[in-house]
Amino acid sequence: DSFNVNRNQHSKNWNTDIAVEALSKDPFFARTPTALEEAKMKVKDNLNDGLDYVGDKHVMAAEKKLPLVCHRADAPFFANQKEAVLSAARSGYVIVSAFISPQEREIRDALMEAKLPVIEIKDNGFSQRYKPSGKAFYACAESYLVQITCWKYAYTRESKISRERCLVMNELARIICKQPDGWWKTWKI
Repeated sequence: DSFNVNRNQHSKNWNTDIAVEALSKDPFFARTPTALEEAKMKVKDNLNDGLDYVGDKHVMAAEKKLPLVCHRADAPFFANQKEAVLSAARSGYVIVSAFISPQEREIRDALMEAKLPVIEIKDNGFSQRYKPSGKAFYACAESYLVQITCWKYAYTRESKISRERCLVMNELARIICKQPDGWWKTWKI
């Protein structure tokens, strides 16, 4: 079951309007209405009808989840953020993130090495024969990794993630967790 793609899962907390609203909160898009409208159209064209995921449904259903988003403004406090995230995961929280930045990927690697539960938001949809690869394959098999996506599948060799995709995926992490991404600033280690 860990490798079945569960398609078009619907949530009352996640829909196209919420995804598009995430763009409006961004300072760059707030200052440039034309770019905002173009980004909204790109997002609408590429969003899936629901959420698709691969991995253990119990990880998806966990009550305690926390988002991980590393902001440039918080870079001087990265060591504190990393320790808070690892501490929370060791305390039973599932960490949810798109793992876009190098700092987020560093934390993901530490979580995976410790076999702590993670929900990874992917920047592309899942093909018909999708299976996680590399370390993610074994993490799904051992039920501590779930991969989720809100995007339609598109075959591409492009490795750069657009600003609008980053914003939407970070918003999805907040929605899944029902928590702001600054929670770590008050976490007691």
